[in-house]
Amino acid sequence: MVETYQEIVERFQKKCNELQLASFKSFDQLEEGIELCYQSLQRLKRKVLLDGFQNELEEIHFFKMQKTPPESYLYYLYKVRTYQLLLPQLDVDEQQQFLKKELRKINKFYAKHRELIYYMQRNRSDMDEYYFTRKLKKVHVNLKENRYWDRDFSTPYDMLWTRIKTTQLYARFIEVECQHLKLQANHTHLQGVQGKTLKWTASKTALIELAYALYSNGAINHGKEDLKSIAVIFEKVFHINLGNFYKTYAEMKARKGNRARFLQELVTDLQEKMQEDDAL
Repeated sequence: MVETYQEIVERFQKKCNELQLASFKSFDQLEEGIELCYQSLQRLKRKVLLDGFQNELEEIHFFKMQKTPPESYLYYLYKVRTYQLLLPQLDVDEQQQFLKKELRKINKFYAKHRELIYYMQRNRSDMDEYYFTRKLKKVHVNLKENRYWDRDFSTPYDMLWTRIKTTQLYARFIEVECQHLKLQANHTHLQGVQGKTLKWTASKTALIELAYALYSNGAINHGKEDLKSIAVIFEKVFHINLGNFYKTYAEMKARKGNRARFLQELVTDLQEKMQEDDAL
């Protein structure tokens, strides 16, 4: 049975979620993600070259929506791999300067391409024929910036949209890295001033339960903080490796009876403490 474009993309997205490419932790995971993106793009390309599109609307939908996920993740993973190779290894100040430079480049890129960003954010379609079909005769984007441009498998503006989505992924990655580095610097400072550290002595599952509760409640940074950032901060503060906290959460959901056991214990212990204090 011949796969449709949508089936190829959905299979990629499912595998992408399984690999947790948005929050990978190792070079092996990164390389596996790159291979997944590349193979998905190759399947899409073969289908475009062999089957083409039934009409212009299908072509627009492909270049505007379907090709972008595997392609943007591919270039994102390339950027992260380069980042990991270039990031200074020891000097925290140099690392901070490196991250600030990356953020400046991201902001400059956004400013340069605000027109297409605005177009896509507003869900417009009036320029789709111009932006997302291959019949464009005169190119108005810098193809030197789109070195992978293939006239049979790209429109100049679908490549630009891919680069925008790539930059959005990379920007979130850099923001998390900035938070981690700031926390590391603050933690190092606190260690020097106080001469002691905090260690989590309850179970890992209990800390993960607390992290999910704070995330679900939106109690940190007005609910704008992602779960991974909260978990990593907990790891740094309490000197613990939470491992695959997504898997632990799935196991918590599978519990019988009270699924938030640690939170219930906190409530009970606090109420008992208050009653004891009232009795004094």
